[in-house]
Amino acid sequence: MRYPHGVPVPLDIAPDTVHLTQGGKLYDSNIFVGVPLFSERFRQAVEEIEPGVHQFLPVKVIGVDGEPYSEPWWFFNICQLVDSISPELGGVYKQEWEYHREEKYEKFTWNIKSGWLPGRVPEPDDSDPYNPYTMNPSKKLAVYKDRVAGRAAWIDSRLPRTFYSDALMARIEAEGMEGFYVVHHWKEI
Repeated sequence: MRYPHGVPVPLDIAPDTVHLTQGGKLYDSNIFVGVPLFSERFRQAVEEIEPGVHQFLPVKVIGVDGEPYSEPWWFFNICQLVDSISPELGGVYKQEWEYHREEKYEKFTWNIKSGWLPGRVPEPDDSDPYNPYTMNPSKKLAVYKDRVAGRAAWIDSRLPRTFYSDALMARIEAEGMEGFYVVHHWKEI
């Protein structure tokens, strides 16, 4: 079931138990069928930065051996939808298309103009702004500092992806939380 980004999920539709079928170690950040599952210390970090803003749904985790994990675990639902991306820097572009039925409809989606294939590092080349394999992401991707100030996490209204603030990432690093990786670091301007 898909649910809109950036809003609370009704508790009666949220799963409350995860049964592990393999492995045994859980990290501070885990993904189960596209649903993020987090540790108690991650929840505390988010709550200290943005108290009472996001939704943490308690989850009972059952191990492969049938025994429950003792630490509290949480599904994390980001409840902030923010227009944070700066398109002026060229970090995103609007991909447009149209289709016809009885009337003409125009649709679009926002895409990031940077990235790379696994195992291939991008070259710092700005010659082709639409080629995702030659862009230097650190030069082009930015969010508005005043719009993300004081936030721990948010979903961008233009590009529905998860964003973590520098403050939250610093806390994750300082506490040695596992299971996190940075795809792109977006400058704050």
